[in-house]
Amino acid sequence: MTNLAILYRKQRRREEAEKLETQVLEARKKVQGEEHPNTLASMRTLASIYWTQGRLEESERLDSQVVEISKRVLGENHHDTLLAMGNLSLTYSSQGQHDKATELALHVIGLCQKVLGAEHPTTLENISTLSSIYQNQGQYDTAAELELHTAELRQKILGLGHPDTLTSMGTLATIFRYQGRYDEAERYDLITMKGFQEVFGAEHPSTLISMNNLGATYAHQKQYAKAAELFFHIMEQKKKILGADDPETLASMASLASVYQNQKEYDKASELHSITLELRQKVLGPEHSRTLDTMHNLAVAWKSQGKDTEAINLMASCLQLKTKTLGANNASTESAADWLNYWQTSKIDGDNLQNSD
Repeated sequence: MTNLAILYRKQRRREEAEKLETQVLEARKKVQGEEHPNTLASMRTLASIYWTQGRLEESERLDSQVVEISKRVLGENHHDTLLAMGNLSLTYSSQGQHDKATELALHVIGLCQKVLGAEHPTTLENISTLSSIYQNQGQYDTAAELELHTAELRQKILGLGHPDTLTSMGTLATIFRYQGRYDEAERYDLITMKGFQEVFGAEHPSTLISMNNLGATYAHQKQYAKAAELFFHIMEQKKKILGADDPETLASMASLASVYQNQKEYDKASELHSITLELRQKVLGPEHSRTLDTMHNLAVAWKSQGKDTEAINLMASCLQLKTKTLGANNASTESAADWLNYWQTSKIDGDNLQNSD
């Protein structure tokens, strides 16, 4: 059953994966005990499912339990303990606890290199995790250096077509895109997408993710027609495979809406942003960061359509929620404040001009 839960997770069938792995965990606790390695493995899997669902507090709580029990029962140098500590470091980073994440990840890599060797898959996985932690902090040069090291070793040991190698190359493409190295990003995105198509097929989640990343690169290169074509295809595939209200489907809808906006197709953009916002409010909640991103983008689309009052009211609501959930000094909050202030000032200036006529 746990293998099926892992399959569901890889297929992005998160609710089914959570339900099944919870059943497995409870059965193992009852039959094998709470400290049995199989029970700990189920706890790790369930914590990873929580992480993919954005339930970071629950993921951290479970990860921390696994680390504590694993250290006591198996020892800190045990392979399962190293896996658990690596998972916890990534959860810390996702929560914004970057110092704790970096410290733990470096500690785990040191243990992995000592116990397993520099080229062991678990060592490379934890180096890739550290790359993600630096990426989350905007330290893209360091992140790229680590991920390039991982990709080269994985290609040497596993081959270019192995999913782990392709994952590293896809991560590198994303980092290059953040650095503005769009030609390199496109080259790596294409290699990754073609590789996943050959290994898994055209409709596999990993293939669709790699296509989505290529679409993002095209958008940054202002190749909007190519980007829109890819995003539309991905959105339709995800609707068919995952459902219209799955978070992955909604991410593709949001990407397509943003491309429409860049193409100045404001009617299509606002319509798709509106659908995405309604579904994200329902699925993720009104205060989730992705819901707020969509609210922000819809307000900008409305402003471009000349719906000034609606845009200002929506951005004001967005700013209030971002301030509450992200804090006043967050970059996303500051962006919403800047837009709102500019619009309100422009409206006042416009009203003054009208009154003087």
